[in-house]
Amino acid sequence: QVEVEGSVLSWTAVAKGPISRDQLSSVLPGVLEAYDLPDLAAAIVPRPLTIRQPIDPAGALASQEALDAAYAPVKEAYRSQNATEGLKLLATP
Repeated sequence: QVEVEGSVLSWTAVAKGPISRDQLSSVLPGVLEAYDLPDLAAAIVPRPLTIRQPIDPAGALASQEALDAAYAPVKEAYRSQNATEGLKLLATP
């Protein structure tokens, strides 16, 4: 089981966003050539995963819509493994 709280929504969001706050200390050069955070999330299917209160590149709480969009492939991966009950995407507490 994995629980992630307060993480950046995705590295793609950071790279494409016009403003980024306090993200450079966590950046791995070239990481997007290999994976992004939703890719890591999909790799743990079918184990339980909760992502709670992710932040956008500016450091504000990401919306539920942004979270659902970024993790749509993860939702599909859980669905394809009949493990949808194991995935929780929670933008708010």
